[in-house]
Amino acid sequence: LVPLSMQLNGSGGIVYKNNKPVHAPKNLKRLAQPVLVQGKEYLYALVHSSQTPFDLGMAGLTWNTANGAFYKGGKNVSVHWLGFMKKDPRVVAVPLHPKSKEILKTAKIYNLSDRPQDHAEAVVVRGGKNYGRVLFRVVPGQANHVRVVKQNIIEKLANPRFLPQKGDVVLSRTGEFLGVMVNDNYCLMVSKDDMAQKNKFADFVVLDKKTDINDLGKKLK
Repeated sequence: LVPLSMQLNGSGGIVYKNNKPVHAPKNLKRLAQPVLVQGKEYLYALVHSSQTPFDLGMAGLTWNTANGAFYKGGKNVSVHWLGFMKKDPRVVAVPLHPKSKEILKTAKIYNLSDRPQDHAEAVVVRGGKNYGRVLFRVVPGQANHVRVVKQNIIEKLANPRFLPQKGDVVLSRTGEFLGVMVNDNYCLMVSKDDMAQKNKFADFVVLDKKTDINDLGKKLK
């Protein structure tokens, strides 16, 4: 894994957590462990927004500056822009410079599946360490997500399955990247076509562009 450190600085204010008002800090810093996937032309780091300062719960606040960097083995690569996936903005895509592979010596890069929805059985990975088998099913009317198949009491006792959580990475049994758990029940599927440059698959923000950062409060809504 290649750690991703990101920071967001603003004016603070009030946000609502569980329908209750709380004071938001002026400076937010998060350290994430994103998964690296190979798009058609570029390498991307995918991570749940809750593992970054760009959490949707920070909507409505005023932000002034943002920065971030990947680092490994004493070397780092700056983050210049990031995008909120249009199919589900809870998943953030961070493009990496073409030379990042050499600089960071990235070892594990996942290929994307052509049809992730066809994989009823998958492997869920948490933090690059914990993993387990999970079953998914397609939900009618939901083209972008699949739902975790829950076990009944007898099944849990006989053969308990791994319980996925928000931010977990979902892989096929052959090691292809399928998606990211957006909560404990649903996985956003990400295919090769989704990450192709011909499609505008994410709403991108340039970190050193002041107007982009100032408008983040609106975008996070």
